[in-house]
Amino acid sequence: MPLLTLSTRRSELVLITTASDAVNLPPVIHRDPNGFLTAIAVQQPIYTLITGEFARNTTLFSGIRHHAPQTQLILCLTPETLAEAGCPWALLDQLDLDTLCLLDELPECLKTLTNGRTYRSSLLAMPPNRPTNKELPGWKDLKGSEKRIIQLILDGLDGPAIAERLHISRHTLRNEKVIISQKLGMKGNGPGSLIRFVLLNAAIIRQLLAQ
Repeated sequence: MPLLTLSTRRSELVLITTASDAVNLPPVIHRDPNGFLTAIAVQQPIYTLITGEFARNTTLFSGIRHHAPQTQLILCLTPETLAEAGCPWALLDQLDLDTLCLLDELPECLKTLTNGRTYRSSLLAMPPNRPTNKELPGWKDLKGSEKRIIQLILDGLDGPAIAERLHISRHTLRNEKVIISQKLGMKGNGPGSLIRFVLLNAAIIRQLLAQ
């Protein structure tokens, strides 16, 4: 399965190619967003990579979700594009993406994802300044089994690993995630939406799980 990639910066392509080849995800490079969306609609890739110059193109991210809702969407930033894109936590909050990483983190990121784990970039080392002394809307409506799923996401497991741990099918897990997302009033419909929500609210969630 190829790694569909959208990037216009030649300087980044060597590292992208090396990192993706190392995990048997040969990159298919696109430079035009329209052609990229067409390819996604046809190929339905497991993983999709976008580099930082497109970070503010919200229409592009919406188009990807429309054409391939289950693709794992990775946004890869250089220090330069990070400066252009703004706060990484804000990107997670605003874009329907699954994974965020720096370009030099990409080899480890792809290795982690293909091994069934959730990758947490050094960009997210400093959590957003959100109050931790309040309830999350809908938290009290969650069942114990639903909170267990959130705990496993917080522990860094991805969907297949969580399904195996809980002895349920991936289809059942997807349905459970939809129910959790609805109860918590989340936005976004990508496979990483709940992961993103957990990362953004990790401090509050840890506090609530400990109660």
